[in-house]
Amino acid sequence: MGEQSGQIGGFGVRPPAEPRLPPGGRASAAAHGPYDQVTVGARGPYPPSFEPPPRSREGFAPFERTVASPGLVEPNGAIVEPRGPYDPPDFAREPYPPPPYPPPPEPPAPDKPGGAPPRPARGGSRSRSRAWPAVVVSAVLALLCAVVAGIAASTAGAEMTRGPDAAEIQRATADEIARRWQVWPADRIFPPTLSYVTEQGGSERARRVGVSSRTECAAAVDARLRAPLRAAHCRAVLRATYLDALQGVVVTIGVAAFPDSASAAAAYAAFPRAGRPSPGLRALAFPGTVTDRFTAAGRQHGYARQAGPYVVAVTAGQVDGRPARAVGRQRATLFAFTTDLADGVLRTLVTPARLDCAAEEWLC
Repeated sequence: MGEQSGQIGGFGVRPPAEPRLPPGGRASAAAHGPYDQVTVGARGPYPPSFEPPPRSREGFAPFERTVASPGLVEPNGAIVEPRGPYDPPDFAREPYPPPPYPPPPEPPAPDKPGGAPPRPARGGSRSRSRAWPAVVVSAVLALLCAVVAGIAASTAGAEMTRGPDAAEIQRATADEIARRWQVWPADRIFPPTLSYVTEQGGSERARRVGVSSRTECAAAVDARLRAPLRAAHCRAVLRATYLDALQGVVVTIGVAAFPDSASAAAAYAAFPRAGRPSPGLRALAFPGTVTDRFTAAGRQHGYARQAGPYVVAVTAGQVDGRPARAVGRQRATLFAFTTDLADGVLRTLVTPARLDCAAEEWLC
């Protein structure tokens, strides 16, 4: 039987070789499977009731069963071998390759115990909503800092330009008085002359002989007074010697400086009363002058007074240096003028100065 060819449904079909056909020239049911006839049309060599597999997003779904009819020819000329009714093709038997990346995990259900809500993506609306409070807080803090800085600058300006109040003036005055022994010159504390009242009621002036260069507290008083002065935190004792107008009486004046009035009062309680010279201020003599004979034995009178942070003490004797025990009973008025000298020095030290911010000694 010769070869025949023709066009059926757009496909080239070559009839099967004669030895493959059963007697009678038709394909039997045994050769074609459970179908009696194979229809070849535009949709391909499928059985009449066969529907092509549905497509999916990944491609064709795997074949569950495929029926091939013997004697069919593929477009490339290959002959399709017969298969069983439920025998899938070779490519359908291979498993699908795994996806290129694992699928994202599904978020837990909202009603599931312990389930967390889905996490928003970075840069989303939740991140923007979190950024707004930080911006607002920063703006509020910057505004508060600006307000505080403005108030501080205004307060500092007012503080620098205002005048001193009464309490500040009182404190400044007390501090200035307590430092006078240290900052004032010797001529201001011990002027060259001091006025006094004589026995007859007249006014005279005592002349200064010299000023001691030593300021140690222990060197200026007798041994029995050193402990009380040390306990009262004595800072210094300044001494100077004067002669009366008649040059018959030598007077040593001492200024003891303390931190405050309370300390000065405690030290003042240790000085003797009733004009007794000992224990008290030590005599200060200057060789080569009429006072060179004035010694501790020649002291005949003593006096002390306290005001503010200062104690002013006086010790006096006669120029010839005669001892007090050799004099006998002294006239009460012989050394009365020494109180005027001591009071004059103390009054100058503790009198408050008038506040003058333009003066060099004041810093307002």
